[in-house]
Amino acid sequence: MIVIGACTGAIVWSIEENETGSDVTPHDASINFTVFINQYTGKDGTFTVTYRKANGEENTGPGEHKIHSSFWYQSHTNEVLVHKLNENMTIYAMSTHSFWYKNDGISSPSCTYDPRMNYYAYINNLGMTSLTREHSEIESTKHHTRVYIYQGNPNEVAIIGTRQRAFLVTTYADSVNGVLLGWDTYFASDMNSDTVYEMSYWYDNMIASEPSSHLMVPPKECVPSDQAKV
Repeated sequence: MIVIGACTGAIVWSIEENETGSDVTPHDASINFTVFINQYTGKDGTFTVTYRKANGEENTGPGEHKIHSSFWYQSHTNEVLVHKLNENMTIYAMSTHSFWYKNDGISSPSCTYDPRMNYYAYINNLGMTSLTREHSEIESTKHHTRVYIYQGNPNEVAIIGTRQRAFLVTTYADSVNGVLLGWDTYFASDMNSDTVYEMSYWYDNMIASEPSSHLMVPPKECVPSDQAKV
Protein backbone atom coordinates (compact mmCIF):
# COMPACT_ATOMS: atom_id res chain seq x y z
CA MET A 1 0.00 0.00 0.00
CA ILE A 2 1.27 3.47 -0.82
CA VAL A 3 0.80 6.99 0.46
CA ILE A 4 -1.35 9.28 -1.55
CA GLY A 5 -2.54 12.84 -1.72
CA ALA A 6 -5.50 14.87 -2.76
CA CYS A 7 -6.64 16.52 -5.94
CA THR A 8 -6.94 20.16 -6.64
CA GLY A 9 -10.35 21.65 -7.19
CA ALA A 10 -13.58 21.13 -5.35
CA ILE A 11 -15.49 17.89 -4.97
CA VAL A 12 -18.97 17.84 -6.46
CA TRP A 13 -21.55 17.63 -3.70
CA SER A 14 -25.24 16.86 -3.71
CA ILE A 15 -25.77 19.07 -0.67
CA GLU A 16 -25.48 22.77 -0.15
CA GLU A 17 -22.22 23.80 1.48
CA ASN A 18 -22.42 24.96 5.07
CA GLU A 19 -20.16 25.28 8.09
CA THR A 20 -21.80 22.82 10.44
CA GLY A 21 -22.98 19.99 8.21
CA SER A 22 -26.52 18.81 7.51
CA ASP A 23 -29.25 18.07 10.00
CA VAL A 24 -28.42 15.36 12.51
CA THR A 25 -29.87 11.96 11.55
CA PRO A 26 -29.76 9.40 14.37
CA HIS A 27 -29.58 5.68 13.56
CA ASP A 28 -30.62 2.60 15.50
CA ALA A 29 -27.44 0.61 16.09
CA SER A 30 -29.09 -2.08 18.21
CA ILE A 31 -29.72 -4.13 15.05
CA ASN A 32 -27.65 -4.23 11.86
CA PHE A 33 -25.18 -1.49 12.76
CA THR A 34 -23.33 -0.13 9.73
CA VAL A 35 -20.56 2.41 9.24
CA PHE A 36 -21.98 3.35 5.83
CA ILE A 37 -23.75 6.52 6.98
CA ASN A 38 -23.08 10.26 7.05
CA GLN A 39 -21.01 11.08 10.15
CA TYR A 40 -18.04 13.18 11.20
CA THR A 41 -15.95 14.11 14.21
CA GLY A 42 -16.80 17.51 15.66
CA LYS A 43 -13.50 17.38 17.55
CA ASP A 44 -10.43 15.26 16.93
CA GLY A 45 -10.35 11.82 18.47
CA THR A 46 -7.39 9.58 19.21
CA PHE A 47 -5.37 6.88 17.48
CA THR A 48 -3.49 4.62 19.89
CA VAL A 49 -0.99 1.99 18.80
CA THR A 50 0.22 -0.51 21.40
CA TYR A 51 3.32 -2.63 20.83
CA ARG A 52 4.16 -6.03 22.25
CA LYS A 53 6.87 -6.31 24.85
CA ALA A 54 10.15 -7.74 23.63
CA ASN A 55 10.59 -11.50 23.59
CA GLY A 56 12.35 -12.71 26.69
CA GLU A 57 10.63 -10.25 28.99
CA GLU A 58 8.42 -11.61 31.73
CA ASN A 59 5.29 -10.49 29.89
CA THR A 60 5.23 -10.44 26.10
CA GLY A 61 1.76 -8.91 26.01
CA PRO A 62 0.96 -5.20 25.67
CA GLY A 63 3.92 -2.90 26.17
CA GLU A 64 4.71 0.61 24.98
CA HIS A 65 1.90 2.63 23.43
CA LYS A 66 1.73 5.88 21.50
CA ILE A 67 -1.26 8.21 21.16
CA HIS A 68 -1.91 10.55 18.23
CA SER A 69 -4.81 12.72 17.10
CA SER A 70 -7.22 11.40 14.48
CA PHE A 71 -10.37 12.52 12.68
CA TRP A 72 -13.08 10.92 10.54
CA TYR A 73 -15.17 12.88 8.02
CA GLN A 74 -17.58 10.66 6.10
CA SER A 75 -20.12 11.57 3.43
CA HIS A 76 -21.75 8.30 2.51
CA THR A 77 -24.11 10.29 0.29
CA ASN A 78 -21.15 11.24 -1.90
CA GLU A 79 -19.02 8.16 -1.08
CA VAL A 80 -16.13 10.20 0.32
CA LEU A 81 -14.19 9.51 3.51
CA VAL A 82 -11.39 11.63 4.96
CA HIS A 83 -9.56 9.74 7.71
CA LYS A 84 -6.40 10.69 9.57
CA LEU A 85 -5.13 7.19 10.13
CA ASN A 86 -1.87 7.87 11.98
CA GLU A 87 0.36 10.70 13.14
CA ASN A 88 1.26 11.95 9.66
CA MET A 89 -1.03 10.26 7.13
CA THR A 90 -4.53 11.17 5.95
CA ILE A 91 -6.49 9.35 3.28
CA TYR A 92 -9.05 11.00 1.02
CA ALA A 93 -11.01 7.94 -0.13
CA MET A 94 -13.47 8.61 -2.95
CA SER A 95 -15.83 6.50 -5.03
CA THR A 96 -13.31 5.63 -7.76
CA HIS A 97 -9.88 6.44 -6.32
CA SER A 98 -8.06 7.77 -3.28
CA PHE A 99 -5.35 10.20 -2.27
CA TRP A 100 -2.84 9.75 0.55
CA TYR A 101 -1.60 12.97 2.07
CA LYS A 102 1.53 12.88 4.22
CA ASN A 103 2.52 15.72 6.52
CA ASP A 104 5.00 14.90 9.27
CA GLY A 105 5.72 18.51 10.17
CA ILE A 106 9.36 18.12 9.16
CA SER A 107 9.52 17.46 5.43
CA SER A 108 7.37 19.23 2.87
CA PRO A 109 3.87 17.72 2.63
CA SER A 110 3.42 15.16 -0.14
CA CYS A 111 0.42 13.66 -1.86
CA THR A 112 0.04 10.56 -4.02
CA TYR A 113 -2.84 9.44 -6.21
CA ASP A 114 -3.98 5.83 -5.81
CA PRO A 115 -6.39 4.41 -8.43
CA ARG A 116 -6.47 1.02 -6.67
CA MET A 117 -8.03 2.32 -3.45
CA ASN A 118 -11.50 3.81 -3.04
CA TYR A 119 -14.20 4.57 -0.47
CA TYR A 120 -15.57 1.04 -0.11
CA ALA A 121 -12.20 -0.69 -0.39
CA TYR A 122 -10.68 1.41 2.38
CA ILE A 123 -13.51 0.69 4.83
CA ASN A 124 -13.25 -2.98 3.88
CA ASN A 125 -9.51 -2.89 4.66
CA LEU A 126 -10.41 -1.73 8.17
CA GLY A 127 -12.47 -4.90 8.58
CA MET A 128 -15.74 -2.99 8.99
CA THR A 129 -17.75 -3.82 5.87
CA SER A 130 -19.64 -6.69 7.53
CA LEU A 131 -20.35 -6.31 11.24
CA THR A 132 -21.93 -8.88 13.56
CA ARG A 133 -23.23 -8.33 17.06
CA GLU A 134 -21.96 -10.83 19.63
CA HIS A 135 -23.46 -9.12 22.68
CA SER A 136 -27.17 -8.88 23.43
CA GLU A 137 -26.86 -6.04 25.91
CA ILE A 138 -25.50 -2.51 25.89
CA GLU A 139 -22.05 -2.43 27.42
CA SER A 140 -19.90 0.34 28.84
CA THR A 141 -16.47 0.94 27.35
CA LYS A 142 -13.41 2.21 29.18
CA HIS A 143 -14.48 5.66 28.01
CA HIS A 144 -17.66 5.36 30.08
CA THR A 145 -19.88 5.59 27.03
CA ARG A 146 -22.89 3.35 26.49
CA VAL A 147 -22.37 1.45 23.27
CA TYR A 148 -23.39 -1.51 21.19
CA ILE A 149 -20.44 -3.80 20.47
CA TYR A 150 -20.02 -5.41 17.05
CA GLN A 151 -17.31 -7.63 15.60
CA GLY A 152 -15.70 -6.90 12.24
CA ASN A 153 -13.89 -9.25 9.87
CA PRO A 154 -10.18 -9.50 10.77
CA ASN A 155 -9.46 -11.49 7.60
CA GLU A 156 -10.11 -8.35 5.53
CA VAL A 157 -7.77 -6.08 7.50
CA ALA A 158 -4.92 -4.46 5.55
CA ILE A 159 -3.54 -1.45 7.39
CA ILE A 160 -0.63 0.87 6.70
CA GLY A 161 1.99 0.50 9.42
CA THR A 162 1.92 -3.25 9.95
CA ARG A 163 1.98 -6.43 7.86
CA GLN A 164 0.83 -8.57 10.75
CA ARG A 165 -2.29 -10.67 10.61
CA ALA A 166 -5.27 -9.26 12.47
CA PHE A 167 -7.27 -11.74 14.54
CA LEU A 168 -9.96 -9.51 16.09
CA VAL A 169 -11.78 -6.30 15.13
CA THR A 170 -14.16 -4.84 17.72
CA THR A 171 -16.30 -1.83 16.82
CA TYR A 172 -18.31 0.46 19.09
CA ALA A 173 -21.61 2.07 18.07
CA ASP A 174 -23.16 4.91 20.04
CA SER A 175 -26.30 3.59 21.74
CA VAL A 176 -28.11 6.93 21.29
CA ASN A 177 -27.50 8.04 17.70
CA GLY A 178 -25.88 4.98 16.13
CA VAL A 179 -22.64 6.58 14.94
CA LEU A 180 -19.25 4.88 14.91
CA LEU A 181 -17.43 5.80 18.13
CA GLY A 182 -14.33 3.72 17.49
CA TRP A 183 -12.78 0.34 16.95
CA ASP A 184 -9.95 -1.87 18.22
CA THR A 185 -7.87 -4.10 15.95
CA TYR A 186 -5.71 -6.82 17.53
CA PHE A 187 -2.78 -8.44 15.75
CA ALA A 188 -1.10 -11.82 16.09
CA SER A 189 2.56 -11.89 17.09
CA ASP A 190 5.17 -12.59 14.43
CA MET A 191 7.92 -13.04 17.04
CA ASN A 192 9.55 -9.64 16.46
CA SER A 193 10.21 -7.42 19.46
CA ASP A 194 8.58 -4.35 17.93
CA THR A 195 5.39 -5.89 16.59
CA VAL A 196 2.04 -4.20 16.98
CA TYR A 197 -0.33 -5.65 19.56
CA GLU A 198 -3.31 -3.35 19.05
CA MET A 199 -4.45 -0.33 17.03
CA SER A 200 -7.37 1.64 18.47
CA TYR A 201 -9.38 4.60 17.24
CA TRP A 202 -11.80 6.50 19.46
CA TYR A 203 -14.02 9.48 18.64
CA ASP A 204 -15.92 11.01 21.56
CA ASN A 205 -17.53 13.66 19.41
CA MET A 206 -18.85 11.80 16.36
CA ILE A 207 -21.89 13.54 14.86
CA ALA A 208 -24.62 11.80 12.85
CA SER A 209 -24.67 14.32 10.04
CA GLU A 210 -23.18 15.13 6.66
CA PRO A 211 -19.83 16.91 7.14
CA SER A 212 -19.32 20.36 5.70
CA SER A 213 -17.93 20.15 2.17
CA HIS A 214 -14.82 22.21 2.94
CA LEU A 215 -13.60 19.40 5.20
CA MET A 216 -13.55 16.98 2.27
CA VAL A 217 -11.45 18.93 -0.22
CA PRO A 218 -7.92 17.48 -0.63
CA PRO A 219 -4.89 19.74 0.00
CA LYS A 220 -3.26 21.74 -2.76
CA GLU A 221 -0.30 19.34 -2.93
CA CYS A 222 -2.52 16.70 -4.49
CA VAL A 223 -2.83 16.49 -8.24
CA PRO A 224 -5.87 15.64 -10.37
CA SER A 225 -6.25 12.02 -11.40
CA ASP A 226 -5.39 12.72 -15.04
CA GLN A 227 -2.00 14.10 -13.99
CA ALA A 228 -1.14 11.76 -11.16
CA LYS A 229 1.31 8.90 -11.26
CA VAL A 230 1.69 6.07 -8.80
